[in-house]
Amino acid sequence: MALDELGTKKTAKGSDRGAALLEFAMLLPLLLLVMLGIVDFGWALAQNLDVRHGARETSRLLAVDHFDFTTACNRMDLATGVTITVSRSGGAVLDEATATVTADLNTLTGFFDGWLPSTLTSEVKVLMEQAPTWSTPQTQSCT
Repeated sequence: MALDELGTKKTAKGSDRGAALLEFAMLLPLLLLVMLGIVDFGWALAQNLDVRHGARETSRLLAVDHFDFTTACNRMDLATGVTITVSRSGGAVLDEATATVTADLNTLTGFFDGWLPSTLTSEVKVLMEQAPTWSTPQTQSCT
């Protein structure tokens, strides 16, 4: 057995650096796909949470009769592409009000568009704590 100047064993066929580079080159696309998947799914989850938060905030505004579309839109991080629809079952205290928030899903990479929904929707129903002064139903897009 022959040793090199550093005292490590020499192989008969030479260095294995080329094999390691080839293995890395074969695994790199898979690793990038996994990394981009984590980023895209995380981004989609963040947008879904914002839509759900917007529906909860809008329903709370409906319940206490402080509703207007500008306030509801400002309570969400999504700047555009959001549609808010509000309705109610009657015009008295303890009647049911519904807030529905819908937004288009925007992905970062586009690789996983087939696996993710194209729109995100959240609907929240709440009992009104005060008699409403707003008319029903109403739909508006946030700009």
